[in-house]
Amino acid sequence: MREAQSQLQDAGFDKRRLAALLESLSDLLDDDEFWRFQANSLAVFATPDTIRAYRLANDLTSMVQVSDRFHLKPLLRAVTFPHSAFILALSENAVRLWSLAGVYAGDVARKTAVRAFHESRRLGIAPHH
Repeated sequence: MREAQSQLQDAGFDKRRLAALLESLSDLLDDDEFWRFQANSLAVFATPDTIRAYRLANDLTSMVQVSDRFHLKPLLRAVTFPHSAFILALSENAVRLWSLAGVYAGDVARKTAVRAFHESRRLGIAPHH
């Protein structure tokens, strides 16, 4: 917050608008309920009128960017890549199903995989042979 304040002061930002912005950011910092649930990264977009905070699964580099528009480039990966997926590993002697969520992967239990397959067939998602 100090870095943003310093950049805004150096740019000659209106003192009343700066005070309103800093007050809103302080309110966010003091919001215990907000800080109870976090992810790997946090993006905060602030103006003197509004604050938007986004919890992200990606690990982003910490930065402060002061401009007349929001700096979205570091967030592009967060919105262009899904954060969950399944991997089906087939070999001559084995079949394994992996579940990915964010940066975590786990082997899906065989019973769960078979149940999911049958459910997808019932819903018409998987082909019937």
